[in-house]
Amino acid sequence: MSRISCLLLFVLCFLLLTGCAGQRIRFEPRPTDPLFNEKTEFLNSYRYFVTENERKNGYLELDIRPFGLIDNPDELKRFIDYFLEIRDPNPNTPENEFKIEKEKLIAGIQNEVLFAQTGTNFEANGDFRGDMAHVYLFYGAPHQIEKAQNMSRVADLMAWIYFDVRGYPRFVFVFYDKFGYKLFKRYEGINTTEMYMERLREVVKFYPTSIDEYLEIEREISFNDQSGVFRFAIIYPNQFSYYSDIVIEGGNGKTRFGALDPPEPAALTAARYKPIIIGQPEDLSKRQFLYNRFHSFVPAKLNISKDNRPSFSLILNYEDVDWEIKDTVAEAVLDISISFQDKNTRATREFAVRLPIRRPRQEVELKIKGVVVNGLPASFSMNILLDDIQNFASGSESGATLKNLIDSLESGSEVMNVYLQHIVTKKSAGGWREEIIVK
Repeated sequence: MSRISCLLLFVLCFLLLTGCAGQRIRFEPRPTDPLFNEKTEFLNSYRYFVTENERKNGYLELDIRPFGLIDNPDELKRFIDYFLEIRDPNPNTPENEFKIEKEKLIAGIQNEVLFAQTGTNFEANGDFRGDMAHVYLFYGAPHQIEKAQNMSRVADLMAWIYFDVRGYPRFVFVFYDKFGYKLFKRYEGINTTEMYMERLREVVKFYPTSIDEYLEIEREISFNDQSGVFRFAIIYPNQFSYYSDIVIEGGNGKTRFGALDPPEPAALTAARYKPIIIGQPEDLSKRQFLYNRFHSFVPAKLNISKDNRPSFSLILNYEDVDWEIKDTVAEAVLDISISFQDKNTRATREFAVRLPIRRPRQEVELKIKGVVVNGLPASFSMNILLDDIQNFASGSESGATLKNLIDSLESGSEVMNVYLQHIVTKKSAGGWREEIIVK
């Protein structure tokens, strides 16, 4: 048998074997698909939220095929309806908050809400299929945008930064402009020379041919990086987040969180964690609230001044609080607890207070709308000093304050745990932990 005959036989066997194994299901519709327009409209909004299981299997329990195999309007409607239903974070309300929130973000992309920032244009950068739209649909407008532009060797760079409740950069999405902004994803965690050069090559205009050129690229990035964010992401320590267990994608759902992985549907998450939920809001249907945009979260920042003895203040944006309307007053009541544990002796001290925040209704309604500064939305915030607030933790002395507790701490390292929760809606800032030095 000739070599050509052997090759043809090999190819034929390969095709037969792969055919027997089953065809790969195409997720994106072709123009010839009878439901091309309907599927495209759905994918423009929710492409990045469809999980791998939904792509491969559809909803077997409801006899709904994978999205790519659906060829009739009724089955497509059932797929979309169930897709949205299991993502509703609060099925007890008539609205689907997930759908409402995403529709607002979709409108933001269509209306180019970030257009005032040079280069921040969704349509010119992949529109709904682009990396910028992916990030925006997941997390909304960035808290801060940094840029490095008009460099001789390096493409224009832009960073979208999202901070956590403590003010640390939870996500730093870096884009580089090569015929449209693309997302930088080279976070290897292993800083070999070759990997380092590959990172630099990804963001340059021309392929470097010598070590000196690589050094010039590094210097150019550093010189034009006023905030240090691009050095942090691209050069050193080559991290996507302040937290080492947060990666840009490829999380495992246990020890590593993937920021751009499709989120698990709310119904599945709730079912898994239902046994450990410790607080549910009472029936609030007859009470009037101005709710924040989050389903179970109160974004808050605890500002800690660390000159000798720590000083504490709570920072909240007006728009991030659930306000209960009581005639001409808007009210929010928060439970706050802060514990301090000496790292050496393990002795623990605790501060706790139920903090009522009351503001004129008219003021709150105005300030939750925010303002626009330099083309970006900005928020009004409250800075609540905690030092002189009375401590109501069990065992504390009558009239003692947080400052009194701090003054009683021995010098050294203290592990601080903070918890904050809205007493009515049960939304919380979660718990956060930090180590501080008391002098």
